[in-house]
Amino acid sequence: MEYLFETESDENGGVPGNFEEVLRDVEWALMRVSNMGSPSRSTLPSWPPVHVLTAVGSRSLRDDDPAKVNAARQLIDAYYWRSLFTNRHERQANDRLHEDLEELSSVLKGEREVGTMRIFSDQHHPLYPSEWLAESVGWIGKSRIGKALVAGVLASKTTPVDWITGEFLRATHIRQLEQERNLDRHHVFPKKVLLEAGVPEREINNGLNGVVLDRRTNRQFWKYPPHEYVANVTRKKGITEGELRERIEGHLVPYEEMISVTGKTHVRYSKFRLARARLLMETIRQLAQPPQ
Repeated sequence: MEYLFETESDENGGVPGNFEEVLRDVEWALMRVSNMGSPSRSTLPSWPPVHVLTAVGSRSLRDDDPAKVNAARQLIDAYYWRSLFTNRHERQANDRLHEDLEELSSVLKGEREVGTMRIFSDQHHPLYPSEWLAESVGWIGKSRIGKALVAGVLASKTTPVDWITGEFLRATHIRQLEQERNLDRHHVFPKKVLLEAGVPEREINNGLNGVVLDRRTNRQFWKYPPHEYVANVTRKKGITEGELRERIEGHLVPYEEMISVTGKTHVRYSKFRLARARLLMETIRQLAQPPQ
């Protein structure tokens, strides 16, 4: 799949001779990112690292030693998360992708150490700090990093569920909701509430204020402060507060900061974003940790 990085066309018009093998590698790469929280095109944060995964290909996991296969998968997955949560590909993307491919291939062949890969260098490409995410990340339906935050939630060990239906938001269910046009991107602190409190729209649409839910669930919440809609759901839907809390926290949402009524709305909202950023980055650091 290295032809993805070539600049000159070959005599076959750019179509590789091993086309069937290429298709298998593409399928494998798409399955990997689907399992890592991006089950559809609209939920995929970024295509460039998928190209690298495709180029490395399922061939990297063809080994009789389970330990080697597991280490290879962990390395490839960690590379993907570092691609999403660092500035590695914000500049000179094509050159850096080619460099990533060569370095990954060398590590998988045992020719170099993981620590020598530039993308895993905290000096050159540290993970985004929580404080920056709390102030600057864009919305989960548009921004690359916003979408990456959702992927981190869906790929976490919590296996999030819809807050009212209780259905697991796995890849198949996300795709089903999208096909039915029933996948909504919910503002945890509703836009109406924050606008009335004078919060700028840029802050309202911070990705840390977003979770993916069934549209029918989202419609229960759109105009009430969080502490009110939580009370409404427990009263009207037969869901205990403990159960609802568990479902909400499964999206890496800090429940206490979410339902707090102490202080002004914009102050509570700022504290919520920072608390959620820290929760999410704990998970991202684990996902982005390569094998030692």
